[in-house]
Amino acid sequence: MAKKWIKLHRKLLLSKDLNLAANEYGLAERLFYRMLLAADDYGRLPADPWVLRGHIGPLMKVSEKQIVRGLECLQNHGLIAVYNVDSIDYILIGQYHTYQQTDWSKVGAPQCPHPVDWELPKDLRSFLEEHAHQAQFRPDRYGLSASQLRRLLDGDRLQAWRDEIRSRDQLQCRNCGATVGIAIHHILPFRDYPALAYEVKNGISLCAHCHGEAHRENLTQDKLFKLIDPDSTGIPHEIDLMSTAEGTLDVEVDVEVEGDTEKTKIRADSDAPQKKPTPEQKVIELAWEAFGFDGKPGGRGYSGLMGLVQTHGIPIVEKWAAYIKRSPPELPEGAKAQTWFNKQFRNAMNRPWEWQPKSGKSGNTLPAKGDTDYGEPGAITL
Repeated sequence: MAKKWIKLHRKLLLSKDLNLAANEYGLAERLFYRMLLAADDYGRLPADPWVLRGHIGPLMKVSEKQIVRGLECLQNHGLIAVYNVDSIDYILIGQYHTYQQTDWSKVGAPQCPHPVDWELPKDLRSFLEEHAHQAQFRPDRYGLSASQLRRLLDGDRLQAWRDEIRSRDQLQCRNCGATVGIAIHHILPFRDYPALAYEVKNGISLCAHCHGEAHRENLTQDKLFKLIDPDSTGIPHEIDLMSTAEGTLDVEVDVEVEGDTEKTKIRADSDAPQKKPTPEQKVIELAWEAFGFDGKPGGRGYSGLMGLVQTHGIPIVEKWAAYIKRSPPELPEGAKAQTWFNKQFRNAMNRPWEWQPKSGKSGNTLPAKGDTDYGEPGAITL
């Protein structure tokens, strides 16, 4: 992980929850202190028990069952939480920044992705508000794109959005009716649909269990929209139009011509000067072309791809594009090219070991510079 040293506040010794966990299961307290040391600068670690053991103490003589019991004990006492991103579970240490001071000017990039509904710690918010305007400031160092940074700093607007949804849903889960542990969930994720970040129709109140089901996609987006509006047949038209316009220049509208209504496309920024593509946009286009698709990528989810490039770096996308180009997988029957490409892109960046070649004891590694043997390409398993 990023840090080598930590300095803990002594009030951790007086934590009622930690002492209760220690009395219930002694190993839980040991795990907690080790996780504080091994976590990244945001208090996060992988949740898989054996992967976690490799981070916190590979020489510990503990079984997987003991680790799982310790994690459950810590979770039951509110000391940690488990969240899911792209079907992978991660641990978030509760009140992580209460127990230590973090020098945000020296942190490394997050080793685990941000939770979908992540809020900036107070001291990080103050740091970003002071330094984000500087020309040399790089938000990707904090696991953020420029648009995500602006959104997170706009905390008052996000709070107003949540308050309006809580009022509409009468402080209860729209799926099961529970009234405790309520979270406000973006139906269409704001990392992929920034234009809908503050759209009330794109938010819903869910309890902790149903919130997890939504992130595991057991509660589909269409189902969630129907919970808000029973007469809905899926994504509302105005939501669909807003999300389609995000990241693309073409917007389909109804135009009346001599009494008849027909579909046509207009240029959303026809009067605006065309900008040169950024390096991130160029490498996404490179990957798009590797699949043999016509035109250019854009529309829904495009901003999320930009964030992935900024997080993982341009070189790894170039490697993946070269891997795919050797033998591009076919677009599944009935699938939309952009939607399918977005899923392939996300899986490739978040699970690179599935396509990077293996080499001896070193495990999954990228080929040496100039080596083009990327193995047998194919679609990433969804």
